[in-house]
Amino acid sequence: MEFLKNFQAGASVPMCPSRDIVRQSFSSMILSASGFRKIFSSDGIEESASPAVTAADAALTAFIGRAFAEFCRRRTGKTSLTIALGTDTRPTGASLADLLIRIFSADGINVRYSGATAVPELTAWVKTDAGIDAFVYVSASHNPIGHNGFKFGFEDGAVMEPEAAAVFIEEVRSGVKEFQPLRQAAEDAAFAPPETTAAVFNRQPQNKAAAFDAYLRFSKAVLSGESETKKQEAFFARFADEVKAKRLGMVIDFNGSARTLSVDGDFLSSLGIKLNVINQLPGQIVHRIVPEGISLEPCRTLLEKTAREESFQSDSSRFVLGYLPDNDGDRGNIVYLQDDGKTAAVLEAQQLFALCVLAELAALTAAGVSQPTAVAVNDCTSDRIEAIASVFGTKVFRAETGEANVVNLARRLRKEGYLVRILGEGSNGGNITDPATIRDPLNTIGSLLKLLTQPQLFRLWCERTGQPFSPDYTLQTIIDSLPPYTTTGAYEPQAKVVIRTDDHGALKAAYEELFPRYWENQLLPLRQELGVTEWREFNYEKTEEKEGVGAMFRSGAQRGGFKIRFYDSNGEAAAYVWMRGSGTEPVFRVSADVKGSRPQTEAELLRIHTDLIAEADNRCR
Repeated sequence: MEFLKNFQAGASVPMCPSRDIVRQSFSSMILSASGFRKIFSSDGIEESASPAVTAADAALTAFIGRAFAEFCRRRTGKTSLTIALGTDTRPTGASLADLLIRIFSADGINVRYSGATAVPELTAWVKTDAGIDAFVYVSASHNPIGHNGFKFGFEDGAVMEPEAAAVFIEEVRSGVKEFQPLRQAAEDAAFAPPETTAAVFNRQPQNKAAAFDAYLRFSKAVLSGESETKKQEAFFARFADEVKAKRLGMVIDFNGSARTLSVDGDFLSSLGIKLNVINQLPGQIVHRIVPEGISLEPCRTLLEKTAREESFQSDSSRFVLGYLPDNDGDRGNIVYLQDDGKTAAVLEAQQLFALCVLAELAALTAAGVSQPTAVAVNDCTSDRIEAIASVFGTKVFRAETGEANVVNLARRLRKEGYLVRILGEGSNGGNITDPATIRDPLNTIGSLLKLLTQPQLFRLWCERTGQPFSPDYTLQTIIDSLPPYTTTGAYEPQAKVVIRTDDHGALKAAYEELFPRYWENQLLPLRQELGVTEWREFNYEKTEEKEGVGAMFRSGAQRGGFKIRFYDSNGEAAAYVWMRGSGTEPVFRVSADVKGSRPQTEAELLRIHTDLIAEADNRCR
């Protein structure tokens, strides 16, 4: 922020860096519908705890803020706009928010700044407050703490849809090339009226309180599925009694995230859940942000320790669950106590999503819903979801990977007459429960609590799948009752393949050309093992799934998802392989999904798939 200090000291020449320096800084920024992000820490270290940003990144931030405001004016037709602004708890968040407040203030935007706020809280506030036109959330999601960035959205509380994002991204790119608009934004941010910016900061506490209250009310509407206050109260009266009867306890590792300042404690305690929490100081980021793998170890060991400590058992509480959010608080991965009462385990992402889908579909069925139901998922969600949904007469629809794509698919399905209660990306474990438009760990916890405290839901599942039901069931019992599938984890090392070509269409065409030989030779043992007799190809672009082989089933740069699904003699899906190229680095994300508990088969299928990708890549050189 040194350049701002110079501006405020009255320097006559703006200290915006040169065109080349700004372009170099911009070249490392990833721009996508899910948000913009890069390393913002001034020392360039991705795990840095430095709060400072460079002059080039400050200028970029001011320009991006102005570009978004202008984009919103054109979209809404309004000259007077109100934009909500919040951050996660990364070190550079306050600096970037300060810059956005400056440029918005300079442009006459009414800024409602809530400070460090979980992103589901900010979006709930936006969605339920008719006076807010758009939002900017300062975050880099699950990336290391030296990274930061921006999520953009409008009055519906959802992240900007891909079509609008594509237009906005092009406008930003063009403006950076011209440079003069960027230089002007940097100057205007530096000389923003101090009384206006001060007023924005002075209103921060009341904005945070408004966001908190809106989120608490919204969370009750989401979990209950009821819009009327009386019906919500009746639901929570029953639900709290059910939770208290189970004497449930839960641990939370906040890892210094924005959820340290959110509703979690109040909301869960109101249900009668006893809590044991660690790392609850905002900004106290003590381990990796991404809530996967080793990051879950502190939460897992905390659950084991709490489950055996007498001080936590004095009221016979049963600590059975724990969760770890990412820094912006839109995802919470789960640990659970196994049936031995001593050992805690991590709930795999695809399993977690499957449990949430089971809970919500069983609840709809138990309620006697007659409207056609659907679930919207991404292209690499396990086929287990189809197996679960079919039990409840629910259809599954798939979109290209990307939360915005799945949300837009759900919107389309609702317009077509479907009730879409739950949606999400099984590969990431998080779920979105209507009317929410973003992932939320409270949605996930709510679905799991329904399964644990409402026996009629699990009984319904058992009856429809021909499995025995015992009233003494546990979460492990429910997990064991799920259709068995083995799926590549999204964050496993083998889930990423380095490629040389940047022509994704050419690589896919080469893959299609090579595949028949692999089908006849390398895949023959697996075909025999799985009883596979045929295969079909699917391509995914935004909200569309297209079945067929060839470039005519793809469009543009052909960068969407690509899947080969294998079928047995009964026409039932037995396995699939999937790939999707990164838009920002020379890699393809890959996975394999196999029906049954078959880790060796999944590993071999993935190996053959990646070998084929490598051969196709070599053909494109």
